[in-house]
Amino acid sequence: MLTMKYLHEIIVNLSVLRFVISANAEAGFYDINRACENLYRDIFNVVFKRQYKNMNEEKENYPAIDLGDKSARVAIQITSQKGRSKIQHTLDEFESNSLGNDYDVLYIFNILSKSDHKSPFYFDGDAKQKIFDHSKYLKDSDDLLNVLKNLDSDTLEKVYEIVRKSIGYCIPSSEYTKDFAKDFPEFGEKKFKNLGKLAEYGDLSEECNDLYIRLSKISSSQRFIVYTFLAKCDNDLKMDGGVFDGIVRDYGRTRSEVAPLFDGKYWFFLSNEDSREGLDEISIYNKDLWRIIKEKISEDLLRQLVINCDFSLLDT
Repeated sequence: MLTMKYLHEIIVNLSVLRFVISANAEAGFYDINRACENLYRDIFNVVFKRQYKNMNEEKENYPAIDLGDKSARVAIQITSQKGRSKIQHTLDEFESNSLGNDYDVLYIFNILSKSDHKSPFYFDGDAKQKIFDHSKYLKDSDDLLNVLKNLDSDTLEKVYEIVRKSIGYCIPSSEYTKDFAKDFPEFGEKKFKNLGKLAEYGDLSEECNDLYIRLSKISSSQRFIVYTFLAKCDNDLKMDGGVFDGIVRDYGRTRSEVAPLFDGKYWFFLSNEDSREGLDEISIYNKDLWRIIKEKISEDLLRQLVINCDFSLLDT
């Protein structure tokens, strides 16, 4: 029965994600695809027993591919566009950047649905010497669901946990994800033991507990904004107000909607007195501690820490 429950929840939530991505794609917005890369990376690693890395975290706008496992020599592009020109552009970029030196196999995974292309594709364009077998290496969410249906219960539970914890990150402004977040672990007591990764800076348990409490009292979409600020701010943990507003707008919010994050300098505040549009500079609460945390963990772990309020990631 648990197997069916896990499968049902996965299907429902990935179907909602597909709907949201489809609606955004029709409006010409594809940024949400980037937000889904780590979700699918984690799913593919569990399902196919790979060690995919998000290549865009190693280099911004990595050419042709989004996920790569160099040990298995397999790469994946994640997209929601299925036109022939999009696929050919990916193959051209793969070839021109000599990615074949690191990868023998390239999959193109469409989050929505793949097209049934009749004529072949080639990595080398008009030369037509290196064929891309789209019948084998062009995949979509339906293909993934067919694989999920045949998984054992333990593996399916792992996929369920990945989807459960990541859906709010992929659709941070959705009312649906607020309901889904009710299944998250209750935020009550602090979620860390020894903060061993921060030990060289002395006892920071009270300060970390303060951050934990503050994060636990805001919504998942607001925590996503906190994380995005931390990921994109400058080395002094400040950000131009116009850039901050752009981040907020990208996720369907306005500055007024995130005003509670500014109330009493609870999370954000203007670090200068000039609040004219485009000239204000945003800073974050307890930036010294955040600077230490950012030095000690990867961006992916930082995302998990902030969005899931999981300070145990700082333990050893």
